[in-house]
Amino acid sequence: MINHRTLSGNALPIGITSFVLAAGAAAFSAIGYFDGRVKYCDHRVEPCKTFVTLTDYAPSPDQRLNQFFIPGNGKGKLVASVLGLLASTIAIASCNAALRKREEIDSDDQLQETEERNKAAIQSDLRTQIAAIEADAQIKLHTKLTYDATAEMYVDASPELVEDIVQQRAEARKQAEIEAEEEERSVEQEVKKLEAQQPEVKIPPTPENSEHYIDVGSKVLDKLGTLTQSSILISSPGAGKTTTIGTAWGRMKKRLGENFHATVIIYKAKDKTAFEGIADEVLCFPEQPETAVLAILQFVEDMKLGSSTKTRRLFIDDFLTIWGEIQALYKNKFLTSNNEFTYKKTDGKASVIDWLISQLNAVFLVGRESNNALWISSHSPNVEDLPFVASKGARISGNLLFLARQDPQTGNGNYEVISQNINNHQLISESKQRETLKALFPGLTELSQQSGEPIILTSHGSNGAWEMGIISDRIREEYEQYRQHWSTPVDNKVDSAQPKSTSVDNKVNPHHPPTTQPLPKGELMKSKLRELVGQGAALAEIMKELWNVTEEDDQRYKLGLEFVQKMASELGLELPKGKLSDIAIALIERLKEKFPNSTNFNIRDVNRAFSSWNGKKISADDLRALLQEIIEVTGTGGVDGNTFTHPLD
Repeated sequence: MINHRTLSGNALPIGITSFVLAAGAAAFSAIGYFDGRVKYCDHRVEPCKTFVTLTDYAPSPDQRLNQFFIPGNGKGKLVASVLGLLASTIAIASCNAALRKREEIDSDDQLQETEERNKAAIQSDLRTQIAAIEADAQIKLHTKLTYDATAEMYVDASPELVEDIVQQRAEARKQAEIEAEEEERSVEQEVKKLEAQQPEVKIPPTPENSEHYIDVGSKVLDKLGTLTQSSILISSPGAGKTTTIGTAWGRMKKRLGENFHATVIIYKAKDKTAFEGIADEVLCFPEQPETAVLAILQFVEDMKLGSSTKTRRLFIDDFLTIWGEIQALYKNKFLTSNNEFTYKKTDGKASVIDWLISQLNAVFLVGRESNNALWISSHSPNVEDLPFVASKGARISGNLLFLARQDPQTGNGNYEVISQNINNHQLISESKQRETLKALFPGLTELSQQSGEPIILTSHGSNGAWEMGIISDRIREEYEQYRQHWSTPVDNKVDSAQPKSTSVDNKVNPHHPPTTQPLPKGELMKSKLRELVGQGAALAEIMKELWNVTEEDDQRYKLGLEFVQKMASELGLELPKGKLSDIAIALIERLKEKFPNSTNFNIRDVNRAFSSWNGKKISADDLRALLQEIIEVTGTGGVDGNTFTHPLD
């Protein structure tokens, strides 16, 4: 049996010795034992003696008798060398294995010794604990025996003392029960207090009860049409601000009729048509900055003079953007008593910016007393950014609305304007209301994301407190009906570049634009249509005259075109064909070039032939819209599946 301790202790010397021996064997084998040799009888010796030696060491051939050559074995020499080296390698590996085995044995011995020490320590600790338990039990037993003996002695000597002890114990138990009851009542009161602090959500928002919150949103719009306070509408982009305001004003105008007057100042020209009809005058600030400022001052002047008994509203859209440009345009400018602008500061002149903000503040705070109100919109979620409602006291005078929506298709939009403000204790001071709104918010957000309908938060709910609901998409149809009803075309146009003035406007500024004149209807429109068709007017000219709209305003143009086409049909008139857009004309020319003498076209081939125009990529939807335009304007052709048919002449 191998003694691993001895072997591992001398592993290195054994390995070196084995290597030296193996190397020596290899060298020895290489000396010549496997080389070719010669056997001969040397005749120089008498008698002749036989020798075997290497050829190089043998005498000359004439001295060798009976010589015989013994061939060498070179392969055997190589094998011997390799075996020698292999033997040395194995010897070294064996020594290393023995060394590792020795280390494992030492490690196992050390672990065993440690385990034995730990076991001994545990057993000793257990014996100590058992002894302590036994001693404690003996003490308790001795104490009990002592108490029992003492009790028997007291019972024999003083029975009344025992009764006192029993009574004291009974009182102690009773006191413990009373304290337990008080603690239980205290816990119940604390639980009730915590429950009272929890938000009370009688109807949690779910898809099944979404109509409840849509009804809340509809009531908010109704109340907007009756409130006399000024309003601030903060919305995320694309949340439906214009539709919401237009619907509220439409309901107000439906109720008040000619007694409702609205002035709108917008920043984007494309929003003009959204308010035309519902509002009496719409001004685009970048196009007419001075006229817009004077319109604000005129509104305030009329309010102060009480010159109108109408319900009047002034709406400034994208207020912070417009206000920033007002500050840039009118910096260091002053206003005279005749509402003229000057750079000269003299007595009786006020800074345009300071005076304007003071006038807006006046409308916001006291305008309700004369049925005048200021409405402004902003995309900033911070109410404090608005200069005249930065303080909480000023905000109390108005109605605050927040509108947020996220498009379920594109993901554009967010709910930050609401989530940020329902957590704002400076805005909503009562903590219970904040908690209730925060409890409603996740459910309403989910409903809004699913349907694409915006959430509305208002400070003037149906119960006079903060309230949150959903604005239904159904109001879009209602809004369009209001626009169509009040956007009946005007017979006599007012040139915005040279506005006419009214008697009221002349009190302040002869260049103040007039309000829209009453719109003619019925027979007057039919008469105008007959006249225009008889004169050979183009369709664009007819739409401009009758509907005050151009083809650029796609949505309103289509509504007006349907109206005019219906009227022409009733009168038996044939309307002229419309004018193709430049891109539609370019498409026809490309098709003529790519597919000469053809009248049927595969839409995919058309898309490949007309994939871009003026650097803009043409999508499949854009292409189909262009084909539809060609069909409608030319009055011929059609689309059947993926085939477009048209003569192209």
